[in-house]
Amino acid sequence: MELPIEVMVHNPSFGLKGSKATLIRISQLGFYELSIPFGASNHRTLLPIDGTMVIGREAEIPSEEGIEFER
Repeated sequence: MELPIEVMVHNPSFGLKGSKATLIRISQLGFYELSIPFGASNHRTLLPIDGTMVIGREAEIPSEEGIEFER
């Protein structure tokens, strides 16, 4: 996955349910760094990986060979 990428974020602790965001990086220290719009501005936000779901906004288009995932 190439970063940054447009995502939807779910985190019940922070009241996020399908919120639009841009995933900037995934830290080995256990958090996502995201840019999330609040009002008229975007804010850099750190959310814990534990308890946060991040879904790419663009659906994967399967090829004839299947989808390859880079890990």
